[in-house]
Amino acid sequence: MNVIMNQVELAKAQGTFTEGVHYASRLDGNAHDVFKTLEDAFESCKKSDSTHIIMTVNMSANSPSKKGLCKMLEKWKLREVIVLSVLAVVFAVVYLVFMQFGNVLYGMFGLIGYDLIFGIWFIVSIIAAYIIRKPGAAFLSETIAAAIEVMIGNAVGPRLILSGMIQGIGAEAVFAATKWNNYRTWVLIAAGMGSSVTSFIWGYFISGYAALSPGYVTAMFFVRLVSGALLAGLLGKWLSKSLAKTGALNSFPIGKELRREKSQNGISA
Repeated sequence: MNVIMNQVELAKAQGTFTEGVHYASRLDGNAHDVFKTLEDAFESCKKSDSTHIIMTVNMSANSPSKKGLCKMLEKWKLREVIVLSVLAVVFAVVYLVFMQFGNVLYGMFGLIGYDLIFGIWFIVSIIAAYIIRKPGAAFLSETIAAAIEVMIGNAVGPRLILSGMIQGIGAEAVFAATKWNNYRTWVLIAAGMGSSVTSFIWGYFISGYAALSPGYVTAMFFVRLVSGALLAGLLGKWLSKSLAKTGALNSFPIGKELRREKSQNGISA
């Protein structure tokens, strides 16, 4: 058993070990790295006191099994998953409450009334991405919030989950364009506007916008862009920093940034 565990440690050191499965180890990476690990492991076993060595390998190229959601989440820490889950629950309730405000504005101004506050329905994607700073945070938070909103009583039903996914994609695409390395204010604003664009395209086809006058539809679009920039981008950043100031996010990049800013201000003073 010690001989086997030594080879597992070797694979970990070479960065190809992914996980242990039933009486086996999974290696991932490009072909050169994986084959090097296999060769080094076999040579290491030959130098051990084992008298009989057998290596059995199953190989798969372009395997989908570790792609997509699982691969996206494999580097997440437990605290990040917890924070994303809490944010999704909280803002699912917020989203449902704001539906009532939207209905009031709709009664006053027509369809464009919803666009005045539409940005609020993207805000969790901005907050989650700004706090967690990992691929998928914007998309997952928006999608999960939509699913929870359906479960707690949104009358739109399951179609709302698809709407949440589309809104999340808009924000996620902006963060992806920066390779998830830039969370400056203009990026957060652009992410809010990104959700505005994808949600409006989706709404155009499912909500009958084509029956409205082109001028009115154009006005709706620009109002939603502004709402996404302000209510999702700027308000999302302000809420995130306000939460960070409580100390609840000290272990996250936003908390470390806040402490660094305080330190710099203290030195300047």
